[in-house]
Amino acid sequence: MTTSDPVPGSTEPLNCELCQRVSVLQFHTTSTDLLDRAECRRANGDGMWLCSICEEGVHRWMAANPGEGSAQAAVDEMVQRLLNLIDGPPRKYRRQRRTDDTV
Repeated sequence: MTTSDPVPGSTEPLNCELCQRVSVLQFHTTSTDLLDRAECRRANGDGMWLCSICEEGVHRWMAANPGEGSAQAAVDEMVQRLLNLIDGPPRKYRRQRRTDDTV
């Protein structure tokens, strides 16, 4: 968890603090529950730097589950979803060979 005020002389991180995607990042505050993304980005306090995909997911979850602490709960839910993907059953991958029609 970081704050909206970066360390003097530094900028926001290069990677999304949730999914680690390298992208343009937006600050998401977890100190207050702001559904409006522009207000959320400008808010001071604790939060995370998120890519557009994670920010979209967090704010959709907040809209569907309003209430006290929804900003932090949305981040917690996204972390749990990523953990479920990582720890879940392995996917079945099938390798398909191309047929060689030139013979």
